[in-house]
Amino acid sequence: MTAYPPHPPAVVIPAETRRSFLALLPAIEAAARAAFRGVRCPHDRDDAVAEVVARAWEDVATGAAPAELTDLTSTAVAAVRDELAARAA
Repeated sequence: MTAYPPHPPAVVIPAETRRSFLALLPAIEAAARAAFRGVRCPHDRDDAVAEVVARAWEDVATGAAPAELTDLTSTAVAAVRDELAARAA
């Protein structure tokens, strides 16, 4: 019989934080689309935008304030850009 590690505890995000993030979502997506407008493949571009949104949400879920939109977005864009560059190399 295989023993599996226990699941990590679920993270409960307050409703107000979720609402704040959803209100900022169009701006986050717009900033990500602008940052990756030079990516030729539309699928790769959409993946990069989705990854930026996911990373921004992850930052909010781990305690960053959604009001720090520019910090959340620029950090997420930089991380995704680094990943794309590493894959291209």
